[in-house]
Amino acid sequence: MSTTGLPRVVLHQPDDGLVEVLREARYAVLRHPVACQAAFSALVAEGRRFAETPEGRAWRRRLAGSPLLRDLRVAWDMTTAELLQESPPTVLPTTFVDALLQFAAHPHAEALLARFQQQDGGGTL
Repeated sequence: MSTTGLPRVVLHQPDDGLVEVLREARYAVLRHPVACQAAFSALVAEGRRFAETPEGRAWRRRLAGSPLLRDLRVAWDMTTAELLQESPPTVLPTTFVDALLQFAAHPHAEALLARFQQQDGGGTL
């Protein structure tokens, strides 16, 4: 399918600033899961309303099958750790709680935490 008229993102060099923005977005989701879930749910609802308008339907047709959207989805999932859900059954994403429980029950939790902090430049949540 043609993607004529769609915006294109072209990166000529790796951009550490962009990576930092994605990292901060991930931290925001982990630091404030309830607020991020509420914001995400509101954006989804707004997007659904927009999709029902003539302009929204036109954009949906233009974006169908877009490689840009596919790549954005991958970046989104990596950034949010798939914690945000369109219609969560609870206020706090259960995947977040599950991840914490799995970590706590892991026989090498301390070593995993040390590795996570090392890979993350020693930052804290």
